[in-house]
This record gives sequence, structure tokens and C-alpha cells, in this order.
Amino acid sequence: MPWIRVQSGFGYLQTADDGSDRVIDVSDKVTAPKAYVNGSDYVLENAHFRLTISSGRITSLYDILSERELILAGSSAETGGLMTYDDFPLAYDAWDAEIYHLDCSHIIDFTEVKVGMQGPLRASLVATAKFGKSTVAMTVSR
Repeated sequence: MPWIRVQSGFGYLQTADDGSDRVIDVSDKVTAPKAYVNGSDYVLENAHFRLTISSGRITSLYDILSERELILAGSSAETGGLMTYDDFPLAYDAWDAEIYHLDCSHIIDFTEVKVGMQGPLRASLVATAKFGKSTVAMTVSR
């Protein structure tokens, strides 16, 4: 459903089976997402979730509606983001990983984070990571 700007705010174009269109104004129902910098943290937030990237990792994913943190301190993954694993199979093909591979992880930090898009209907953070000769840019948007 494509969003369009209407005179009073924002809406979307609804198409009926007969091909006729009408604009549905939803300005009072839409909470604009936000992407912003808070000190050294990069935050992406909407009405449901708040994601925080700090020190090169996703350090928080907060469920606003349930009022709870989804990345739990003390768990096996205290931060989120990119990781690689060693790939040395003992007796099988590479995709048949052994259980010890879970202990052979390498954390890849984001080397650059910036606010990508900031608009009334969509906001994003762009996080870039470099490892070896590779560069990965990940866009998190809402």
C-alpha cells in the first residue's frame, strides 16, 4: 500500500476491485519513527520498539508496548550484531557444523553508524562493519 502526502498530513491510497482509488487520511493514527544520536548511542525508535547501537554493537532492543528489554544481560548473547564462526569440519561437509563451533565465534563490531533516513513515515540507521577484505553495510529501518 503506497503512502502519499495529503493536504492534512499523511495517508495511503486504497484501490478497490473496480480500479477506483481513494485516499485514506491516517495522520492522527501514525506515530513518526525517529532515528537519532544520543551521546555516543545511535537510536532507532517507533511506537513499538527502541533499538540502540552503542560501542559497535546492538546493546538494546526494547519492546515499548510490553515494557521489557529483549537483549537480556547475562545471557549468552549480551549484545546483537554480526558474528562469524570458524569453519573446520571434523568429518562432515562444511554445513554440518559440530557443537564446538558455537564456542568458535568472532564478534564483528560496527565501525561506523549513522542516521540514514529521517522522515515522517520511515527512519533508519546505517551500520557498517569491516572484517578482512570485506565491508558490510546494514540498514535497520522502520
